[in-house]
Formats: sequence, C-alpha cells, structure tokens
Amino acid sequence: MALLDTLGDLLARASYALGLENADRFPRGHAAPYTRWNKAYFDIPSDLKAERMETIICAAIANTPYVFGEIRNPTPRMQRALLAIIEARLRRADAPADLVALLIKAYRQPHTPDIVPGLRATIAANAQFDANIQAHAVLAYLGDAPAGFGVIDAHG
Repeated sequence: MALLDTLGDLLARASYALGLENADRFPRGHAAPYTRWNKAYFDIPSDLKAERMETIICAAIANTPYVFGEIRNPTPRMQRALLAIIEARLRRADAPADLVALLIKAYRQPHTPDIVPGLRATIAANAQFDANIQAHAVLAYLGDAPAGFGVIDAHG
C-alpha cells in the first residue's frame, strides 16, 4: 500500500506542476504564503506565474466583488481591487456595506497585510457593534484615511 500512496502523491504533484489542476494558492516562495482562495470560484491553472494568478483574481474581484469573500488573507493588490469597487459604489450613492463586510472579514484574519494604516484597529474597536454599524465606522475611517486610498473623495 505504501507504493500506491507514493505513486498517487507523485502523480498529484506532476498533475499540479503541469497545470492540469486549479491552483488555490501562490507558488512556493511567494511573498504572500498565507493567501488562499477557493479554487471553485477561480479558474487558475496551477502552472501560472504568481503575478498572472494575482491578475486573474483581481480581475475576478473587479467583475464580481463578492468573490473577495472566497479569499483568505488577500494581498494588498486584491484589497485595492475591492476598495476600488467600494469607491465606485460610493460615487453612485450606493451603500457598499456588504462589500465593506467582506473587507472586515478579511482583516479579522491574522495574516492579512494592512494596506490602510489603522484600519485593523478601527475594525477591532467596533467589533462589538452590529455589522452595519461596523461597516459605517469603516467607511468613515476610510473617508478620513490619508490620501492614496481612493475611497476618501467619495465618502468625504
């Protein structure tokens, strides 16, 4: 039985290396080793370079922002893609509380990098409140955030 297990493991590795499977993480040695995604939502061949994988995921977020909820520990680029959608919805006077809830969920994961300084602390400070209150607190914080985070102009 050990031979069958070894053979199965080798076959699985070869299949992954040849791109015959969907990837659910970046290749080894990538700067974001904790980032994972639900491969059922992203059609990413396992043999792609990390840069291309991230581009595909960011495009998916831009087209269907709710897929952001299927990513654990999103990279800064993935977070910026979601923030761009939040900004666009704010400009249309559309309340993006549902998308902010996805951002809050991501920031509750310990290995999610901070792209907006102080956002994690704001989320933690409002954790005891209702989800809508938390979302509005985050939107207010983003509205007061330093320049460089496009949400500012739309909310202010």
